[in-house]
Amino acid sequence: MEPELSEREGQVLQALVDAHIATGEPIGSKLLADHSKLAVSPQTVRNVLAALSERGLISQPHTSAGRVPTDLGLRYYVDSLVRFTPPAPQVQGEIASRLEEAGGVDQALREASRILSRLSKQACVVLAPPPAADRIAHVELLRLRDDAVLFIAVSMEGRVQNRLLEWTRPPAPPPAVLESGSARLTEMLAGRTLTEGQAILQATLTDTTRALHAIDEELLRLSQMGMKAFSPDAAVHVDGTSNLLGDIDDSDARRRQRELLSLLDEQQHVREILDAAAAAPGVRVFIGAENGNSVLSSAGVVTSTVGGANAVGAVGVLGVIGPRHLDYSRVVPLVDVTASVLSRLMG
Repeated sequence: MEPELSEREGQVLQALVDAHIATGEPIGSKLLADHSKLAVSPQTVRNVLAALSERGLISQPHTSAGRVPTDLGLRYYVDSLVRFTPPAPQVQGEIASRLEEAGGVDQALREASRILSRLSKQACVVLAPPPAADRIAHVELLRLRDDAVLFIAVSMEGRVQNRLLEWTRPPAPPPAVLESGSARLTEMLAGRTLTEGQAILQATLTDTTRALHAIDEELLRLSQMGMKAFSPDAAVHVDGTSNLLGDIDDSDARRRQRELLSLLDEQQHVREILDAAAAAPGVRVFIGAENGNSVLSSAGVVTSTVGGANAVGAVGVLGVIGPRHLDYSRVVPLVDVTASVLSRLMG
């Protein structure tokens, strides 16, 4: 449970966090008294800082240094004090136009990763919805050789997947027969997810009450094989890791920086970072130890799920990863706007 602060305590904490986010450095009481709008004496500021320290909201890295917010202090700041700054109208317009022009879902998610890392000046990770959750818009089979057919599935979400499959009873039928078979398959599968489509095809193949023509049986078998061949894993996009690099004198900070960059190189680790975010809709903020990963104990992560109300089960996640003193007032609205545009496109 978050602590209850007096108005003055809230003002001092907000001023300290704002200054810490701007500089990345510990903040002294004199700086707060001189450069904030607190209009109180340095002694009063020191007294308030002592009270905030006792509540576990701030800490002093070194006895001669200023104070920095703890995870708890940053959590209170994000939940109760920060003034979020919406992106300028031209920035919102740029986000919308870039994503709309990207093409299908995969391209839009990839572009979202690029633009969000550039605008936030941090690293950005995007977890695409798993292909198995896509709803089928239509399927098509194309004859490439006597013994090979190209199976194509186009989803309602805009993803196009294809697999080259062996026709076990050469020669493969002419284009007109494949076109007719594709139409029947589309009628059977449209609106279903890839997983549901596989089950329907399997049930049709094993239904002993149906007398299937040899070509129809082969078309069903190939379609089922084609959908099984699609990767069940969601694609991961990572951009802007160079934004995490900086001139750091502290050896421990350099080690944490290297560990974070190594973490972002592994797709499985990125999926694990976003697992918690995928469990609940909307924008979420994870600060330091809240991330549940020791490598991210000095990081701030802002995530949002993406996927329209009509995209049942097709939920992706996008996130910005930066230092613990991330500029949450800017980054949270950027993530929110980008996720909203993506959700509209996906829905």
